[in-house]
Amino acid sequence: MKQLYLFFLIILLFTAISITNSKELDMTRLVVKVPSLKSEFLKQKLELDFANIPGVSKCEASLKTKTMQITYESRKVKHSLIDKTFYKWDCYPEEYTYTKIY
Repeated sequence: MKQLYLFFLIILLFTAISITNSKELDMTRLVVKVPSLKSEFLKQKLELDFANIPGVSKCEASLKTKTMQITYESRKVKHSLIDKTFYKWDCYPEEYTYTKIY
């Protein structure tokens, strides 16, 4: 009888662990139009700053189109932090385009 209780306890433990680990990530892709993105130095600094934010999984910038693409977990990264990072480098984005990634 004790073995049966132990078996059910182990099954319950594994079930609880798999439920906690199976949280869906709430990923968002943000494309930002940044007219002041004109130098390679600024591009590298912005990419580095965004890459160091916990929850950001990908960040790419283009000098040609003056845009940045940031992929992040929206539960961890707030819009105010994104703006704050741009403002740190005297960049003032004009247009934001959000896309949920499922």
